Amino acid sequence: MGLLSKTSAAEMQIKENLHPAVETQIKKSNSLGLLKRSESILNNIHELDFFNFITKYKISSCALFHKSGDYYFIDNSIGFDGSSIITSFSSKSFWDGTISENNKLLAFCKKDNSISPFYQFLSEDLKEKTDIIYILKNEYKILFVCSNAEMNNIEGSNFINDFNIMQNYRKPSIINKKDGICLDVQNALEKYILSQNIFSYNYNAFYESLKNTIHNYLCLYFKYQNILTFDNSFCISVPTLRDFPHEMLKKHILLNLKEIIGEYTQFITFSF
Repeated sequence: MGLLSKTSAAEMQIKENLHPAVETQIKKSNSLGLLKRSESILNNIHELDFFNFITKYKISSCALFHKSGDYYFIDNSIGFDGSSIITSFSSKSFWDGTISENNKLLAFCKKDNSISPFYQFLSEDLKEKTDIIYILKNEYKILFVCSNAEMNNIEGSNFINDFNIMQNYRKPSIINKKDGICLDVQNALEKYILSQNIFSYNYNAFYESLKNTIHNYLCLYFKYQNILTFDNSFCISVPTLRDFPHEMLKKHILLNLKEIIGEYTQFITFSF
């Protein structure tokens, strides 16, 4: 009874530190079934970065392609697995040929097969879940949104304006001291990338992309401002989490990060 009592009390505390979008994820995975929606994190956030952008428009699966020279690659995403991120390296000529207009939201559908040129960027699992791909491009970046239904909430000039002013990279933590529950992802990401046999000059770009995606997943479960970011690790700075059973919390986190790097989550190390 002692463990059950402790677990129940901890769940009541942890739910107060969760991001509201976690409700959708809970319905899908049921991995945190006792945890409920909390108030919106956007109340205290004044700058629009990638995570705040997808939260504002309730986007659960999308990627941001960044242009580097004559190529594009995914450098931030949510709902994309590591395989999709690694295979995102693509030529500027491909994108110029398929998306000729800037600042215009375009939709490509499975029903008319207009979606087919973009399947190359989706893993088999993501491909099955996607019926429509929305693409928005400007001179420097491309937004790639996957959905199983029409998304009327992303249409209009406000969406396009927000896309253009969106800052891709999150601010680094202003707290130098690591605090809370920390995850070191360096070994896991290095092993995962090496297993994909990618060109060495893409290594750093994909490392950062995978790290950004992990950051976004953590923010889905904990308030944005509670995630402290360091070079190769993240800390969940919520004092009440120390009362939550460590193995249970670790299991929940790894279960969700497994969607990104699969079995390589076993190389993520925790400190409590």
